[in-house]
Amino acid sequence: MKNYSKDRDSNLISLKLSTKTCRLVALSALALAAHPALSQTAIPTMEEIPTFDDGAFFTGSDAVDISADGSVAVGNASDTASVPRAFAFTGGTLVDLAPAIGDYSFAKGASQDGSVITGVTFSAGLPSMFYWTQATGAVTIPISAGVYGEPNDISADGTRIVGTIYDNGAATPPPVGPTSPAPYDRAFVWTRATNTFVTLPSLIVGGDTFGQDISDNGSIVVGRGETTTATHAFRAVVGGAITDLGTIGGATGQSRANGVSGDGLVVVGQSVAPSVTGQRAFRWSAGTGMVQLASTDEANVIFSLANAASQDGSYVAGAARYSTTPGYRALRWDENGVAQDLGDLTTGNTGTSFANGISADGSVVVGVATNDAANSRGFIWRDAVRPGGTMLDHLNTLTQVSNSAAEQAAGAQYMDKLVQFTLGQSLELPIDGVDGQRSKTGLGRPFSMKITAGAASNRDGNDTAVAGLIAATALTDNLSFGGFVGLGNDDDTLTGFGIDGNFRSFGAYLQGGHPATNGLNWKLATAQSAAEVDITRSTTLPNTERGTGTTDMSARATSIELGYGMQRGAALVTPFMRVTRSSVQRDGYTETNAVAFPVTYDDYEVSATTATLGADLRLPVSEAGVVRLTAGVEWDLSRSADTVSGTSAIPGMTSFAVAGPPLENENRLFAEARYTHTLGNGRSYDLGLGVHQTPYAEKPSVMATIGYQMDF
Repeated sequence: MKNYSKDRDSNLISLKLSTKTCRLVALSALALAAHPALSQTAIPTMEEIPTFDDGAFFTGSDAVDISADGSVAVGNASDTASVPRAFAFTGGTLVDLAPAIGDYSFAKGASQDGSVITGVTFSAGLPSMFYWTQATGAVTIPISAGVYGEPNDISADGTRIVGTIYDNGAATPPPVGPTSPAPYDRAFVWTRATNTFVTLPSLIVGGDTFGQDISDNGSIVVGRGETTTATHAFRAVVGGAITDLGTIGGATGQSRANGVSGDGLVVVGQSVAPSVTGQRAFRWSAGTGMVQLASTDEANVIFSLANAASQDGSYVAGAARYSTTPGYRALRWDENGVAQDLGDLTTGNTGTSFANGISADGSVVVGVATNDAANSRGFIWRDAVRPGGTMLDHLNTLTQVSNSAAEQAAGAQYMDKLVQFTLGQSLELPIDGVDGQRSKTGLGRPFSMKITAGAASNRDGNDTAVAGLIAATALTDNLSFGGFVGLGNDDDTLTGFGIDGNFRSFGAYLQGGHPATNGLNWKLATAQSAAEVDITRSTTLPNTERGTGTTDMSARATSIELGYGMQRGAALVTPFMRVTRSSVQRDGYTETNAVAFPVTYDDYEVSATTATLGADLRLPVSEAGVVRLTAGVEWDLSRSADTVSGTSAIPGMTSFAVAGPPLENENRLFAEARYTHTLGNGRSYDLGLGVHQTPYAEKPSVMATIGYQMDF
């Protein structure tokens, strides 16, 4: 189970006010300042979980528990008046759990799936307990007049709530019943279905008991209770006996239980220990008794505590404070009692962190840590396949996945550009001197072949290289048929993600007329590009993961082009118009590298119909050389794109559907210069340099090509 300890030092453990109601009021006032990490900044900001009004005078939020399945975080966040309000945070949404109840409120615990949440509200300084579901909203838990209670956690199925009923002083004659006033504090379990309280027995007659955590099935409660000399950790069976767990090594002094495993067999907390100052984290079971948990720097530890245990108690989450560090460090202990420092959110790992909860399998730890801006932020840490795990920033992780999903529309556009490059690959067969027409099949040189290579680069992150072979033959005097086959590599490193993969391109065209002569010319072309690509999630935002998955991408395009050549002196000017229909598909995939929270993406498709107007200028510069200049503009006649959707194990993002980014360039200019040099004997080469804008990249792409043609 998961728990959260507000006591961060030994002096807080022994604190006992004569009037317990005052203690609750004090807790409400101190809740936002309870973390040493938070109190280090004037205006602490929980960037992982926002506040209800980040523009308020004082802003702060605190996640105190997380559902066992990791889907819902609960706690409190400041509102417009800088007052804490109980929240549930899931799917990137902050929900006020008790907007119409009390002056301020705190959420304390969540069920297995987060569908039932418990907490406390305060009105005129007096507390009232509540539970929340989506269907009911916040429902006040009834209790006797003049009696006040504080819930601390909830069973896995959300049916039982554990907490403490606080006394209201002596009453004469003394009332009866478990929720009536009494001269001492009592740990309780409340059952939602029957609206009944069960109070637990004390370690001594009339001694205070405080309920802190409850097992999955609601039958075991742990906390702390008064003995004749001190306060000790206890484990109690609901409706049965209570057991004093003692202290580490039988040392004289105090102990407290903060958490219990889901199966109820392991208890964790903090206790005095022999020959040390301060208290130490412990793990207790019936077979081992109370065992001290060593920190990562035992020689310098001055205080440590365990706050939560996994379902079987093999993993424990907590924190330690050292004489060599400015504050607490989040820890996770494994089944062998070996501690692991989970780090923090600063670049140099020099900040503070504190672990509050742990998942049922112990692989995920949540808590609070400081970042480079000295702010406190919620974190998600998961023990991935790679040794040591990683500290993740939850908010940045959510944002990065959303950014990466949005950028996939831009990445698909680069595959679209590849297939349109293939569309443009064609040959100009040699011209028979008679009437400027091609020779008929079987006459002259009706067949040509060209080896070509090109490379393109975009400063926004796209690099492409391609090499291929074009072949064409004349079918009639004014009709030719040709095709292209090519191989290439695409390396996209956009802001949100990267694509790496080799691709294959195929194209075919039918051309009428000749683009190097007067008169009408036209071309019908079709092309396809396909690739098996590795798509990598960016880590532009700090403390996020570089998830990578392999999938298939393909693009198809068809175009029709009309041009009309006009001789103007030595130059041939050919205005042209082209309409292109293209589509790109990316198969769904799951990130398969060793990341803590792999993302699964659904199939994705983007399609567009574009129109192009341009002009081509051919100018002989020597008997063997021709310069060709082409320029124009392209725009969308239509464009549609699926949302990039998928699922993940990231709390708050079990499913998502993210739209692609807006177009950077609705009208896209292009220009190219090409030089062709005839070598004789049916051989020639050409060099080209071009620049063009793309829909989703702010900066234009630059492309260079080279080709060698052989006419037979």
